[in-house]
Amino acid sequence: MEQYESIIIGGGVAGLTAALYLGRFGRKSLLLTDSLGGQTTTAGVIENYPGLGKIGGVLLIQKTKEQVGSQGSVQLKEGERVQKIEKAEGGFTVVDTSQYQAKTVIIASGRRHRELGLPEEKGLIGKGLSYCATCDGPFSRGKTVVVAGGGNAANRAVQTLEKIAAKIFIVNLAPTMLGEKVVIEKIQGNSKITVINSAKIVKIIADGGAISGVEVEEGQNKSKRKIDCQMIFVEIGQVANSEPFKDFVKLNEQGEVIIDRDCQTSVPGVFAAGDVTDIPAKQVIVAAGEGAKAAIAVDKFLGSV
Repeated sequence: MEQYESIIIGGGVAGLTAALYLGRFGRKSLLLTDSLGGQTTTAGVIENYPGLGKIGGVLLIQKTKEQVGSQGSVQLKEGERVQKIEKAEGGFTVVDTSQYQAKTVIIASGRRHRELGLPEEKGLIGKGLSYCATCDGPFSRGKTVVVAGGGNAANRAVQTLEKIAAKIFIVNLAPTMLGEKVVIEKIQGNSKITVINSAKIVKIIADGGAISGVEVEEGQNKSKRKIDCQMIFVEIGQVANSEPFKDFVKLNEQGEVIIDRDCQTSVPGVFAAGDVTDIPAKQVIVAAGEGAKAAIAVDKFLGSV
């Protein structure tokens, strides 16, 4: 079985950046990913990546992939869903439909947004539907928006959007909003914010490919109402893509991989980077930086063994 110096699990910004750096170090590396891009490809237009101005998430991934492809020591395989990592002589075995061996591993599998589960949802991503108010909030300027959720994620989204949007409707599945009392009181005291508790979005209405409203079911009698809006922010939380590694490295209560400042996990030789980890800031630029840090740490580790 061919052995690599490092295997990177995940093809988002963190994984691709790690692969780029390992390639520049001349380390024989393999990047395995189910699909390239992760959440970055669903972010629509990214405006806060330094030096690039506005760039589409898909284009950013394409350009980074091209950079990785120019590194002769790095191999990239798509359509690979990793099932587990096992210890092996001289390093680790990464198992999916095949088995690969490496001296080190970087887990950069990212996280996924919880979705509404509506049939029309995926087709409207980037066309008025967003999972990131930080990323796409500026596009809500002067518009009426709906925020799905009633916990901390939704509260943070509303705090961003209230400075930009003209009107905000919060559709909360729970009977009351959750989070810090002072934040909730501020939201409830804002005249341009309407909170609808014990409610859920059951349909997204679109005209000509653009969102024009939502249908909401509320209360015990499940009465329905329509809300006219131009954007929807789905803020019902995220889940780290850490299930294949839960019995191999230490995770926190949120299922995130615990790392130290050098991106080292609880298992020597296994590193992690980006949104799958317990770093607090889940942003594209942070994921890129963490991917670079992980690669630098791997290069140093390999130099010591």
